[in-house]
Formats: sequence, structure tokens, C-alpha cells
Amino acid sequence: MKKVLFLLVGLSISIFAHSKTVILTMSDYATTSFNDKNLAVSTAKGTGYTNPAYNTTSGDLRIYANGTITILTTDTAHITAIVFDLSYQGQQQLATLTPTNGTVSQSSDPAEASWSGFANSVTFTVGPKADYGSKPNDNGQLCFLSLHITTTAVGSDEDDCTLDLTQEFDIVKGHAIYYPQNGTALKSFYLQVFSNFEMEYETSTNDWVIVNGNGSFYTFDIYPSTERSFVGTYTSTIGDNKLGGLGVKNQSSLIIHKCNNDVQSFLKSGSVTVAWVRDNLYNVTYDVTDEATNRHSHTWTEIPIDAYNETGGVYTITNEQTAIGRIECSLGVYVRNGQIVVPAEVGQLITVYNTMGQAVYSKSAENVETLIDGLSSNQVLVVRVGQKIAKIVL
Repeated sequence: MKKVLFLLVGLSISIFAHSKTVILTMSDYATTSFNDKNLAVSTAKGTGYTNPAYNTTSGDLRIYANGTITILTTDTAHITAIVFDLSYQGQQQLATLTPTNGTVSQSSDPAEASWSGFANSVTFTVGPKADYGSKPNDNGQLCFLSLHITTTAVGSDEDDCTLDLTQEFDIVKGHAIYYPQNGTALKSFYLQVFSNFEMEYETSTNDWVIVNGNGSFYTFDIYPSTERSFVGTYTSTIGDNKLGGLGVKNQSSLIIHKCNNDVQSFLKSGSVTVAWVRDNLYNVTYDVTDEATNRHSHTWTEIPIDAYNETGGVYTITNEQTAIGRIECSLGVYVRNGQIVVPAEVGQLITVYNTMGQAVYSKSAENVETLIDGLSSNQVLVVRVGQKIAKIVL
């Protein structure tokens, strides 16, 4: 069974180009709503009965059961983390906090509350009971001395962006990861093409992880005819675990757009074609639709794609040494009456490749002159005999 959704562990790590943490101390403001340091804090009683209040004795801001507190940025930055520095009262009566977005983390004994996410604004609703406080039978409250707020700093469109899956980014490089299929002769690769990310291989999880950069990342689950080349055309209509198939079942192909937020969608249908150019350079054409019904269609030329095995080791791809980009000398090969005429010593292996690096003929010479027929006309082919290679037009 092939490993599913390669790289997702690494992509759960969000890397921000800039960040800052500010501390808002309630005694500095002595009110229930205020603006400062490119942040705004406002409170309301919501569906509760008691208005929020600043307590001058304890120096804390108090929001009571079913009340709300909203924290937002007043510039283009995004909030990524909030920690509530609870007062003594807050330790006793901390209620369940329900956010409009992101994730709240709460604990008791001692009572703690924090939030993580990526948003310009988040509103918390205070629960009716002190579920996390030392007095759980009392009415719920949120009482804190200060807020520790981490943001992406003053944002710009380049350094601090919010993505969606309709945006497109330049693809500049890729990986092809070979996965043997246990108990079957079927060959399989994860072809991954992506923007100018900085990536590292994490040995503890056997995953490539993005450590820096913004852009897009595509993973195509493909099934070629040979274990030593991923060149070819692959379609979802052929399906998963079939020769020439583009896997979409079990969410095995996906697209990820990464900036300060990450968005992803699994691919639902479409095709991808990989053509070898020379060395480790390939042309990649894809026309796919994701599960959010967004269509992604483009041809990227001469993308460097390196091959690896499933544990991150270098994997040898044979089309880099066999096809048209490695022509060494003439063999005296020519075309006669629609047949390719190849002079060779008896026993020498003769292999013919198309321009995509795929072998279309392979047989040992039985005579000093071999006649090859049955190949489609009007195409450029590469003939290899031993270490000598020649190009012909059929």
C-alpha cells in the first residue's frame, strides 16, 4: 500500500515571514473597550444579564456568562495566537470559551485559556458555567489581567496574504517519489510540483516539509508503465491503481496553496502529462478540477524534477540517460519504406524511444541489420544501440 497524503505532516507547520507579540495590560486602559498597538478590544454582555466591567481593585477585565469579547487588528496583519493572563477571579470562574474561528485551548487546575488560528478578527463567547475554574458550580466568567497577542506584524500583500484556491502561482521545481506496490507489479509515483519553497526532508516522519516560502503545491498520484520513469499521460478516468491512472480515490492527489494561511483541496478529476526534455528537466501539463470545483490548468516548461525513494534517498530515473537529450553519435540508422533500418552487432540490444522518453521498441539484434516496423509515422524517435544514440524522423 502506498503511503497516502505524503507531506501533509510538514504542511501543518505554518511559517510566517514576520511576527510580533504585544502585551495589552488591562490596568493601562481601565475600560472595557479600547484601541492600541494596531489592535482593538471590545466587549458586550451578549445574551447575558451583566455588562462587562473593569475591576479597579484587582486590575482585571471581566466578561460574564454569555457575554462576548472581540479582538481584531486595525491594520492588514493577522492574529495567530492569544493567551489570556487570568486573574485570581479568572482562575476560580473560567468558563468554556467558544470562538468564531480558530481553536481554543483550555485547562483546569490551574485554569488556563489560549487561542490559535489565523484571522483579522475573533470573537469569544463566555459559557454559562465555570467549567474550568476552581469553582465549577459558579456562573462562568472570563477575567484576565492582560492579553498576550501574536500577529503577523504590519501586513503587506506580499508578506501577509490570505489565499484561496482560485489563485495560481508559478511552478518552478518538483519531486517524484517512487513507491513500490506490495504484492503487485504496478508501478507508482507521487509527482509533486511546487513554487519556490525551501524544503527539507524530515527523517523522523519520512516527509518532505516546507520550511519557508509562499505559493502552491500539487501532488499527483500517478501509475506509469515502468518503475524507472514517470514520463507519460495520466488521467482520472482510468483511475487509481491502474496503468496510466491519476489517483483521486481516497484523496490521494491534492493541491495546497500556502502563504500565512494554508488552504487545500483534494483533486477530483482531470489529467496530467509529463514530458522529458533533458537531464532532470521536464514539461508538465495538468488540467484538473479540485473538490471545491476550481479548475487548474497550465503547462510548465523545463521544470527540474528530482527523484527519490520512499525514505528520501536518491532514486535513479533512466530516461535521463536514454532519450533525445543525450545523442552521442550517428549509428548509420535510416528509414526505408516506412521501416527503421538499424545496423548493429548480433546480440546488441536495440531500444527505440519516443520524445517523452518512453521505450516503444526493445529487442536484441539477430542480424547485422535489423528492420523495425509497426511504429507510427510522423514522429521523432531516438534509437539506442549500446552506448550510441541517434535521432531519426519516421
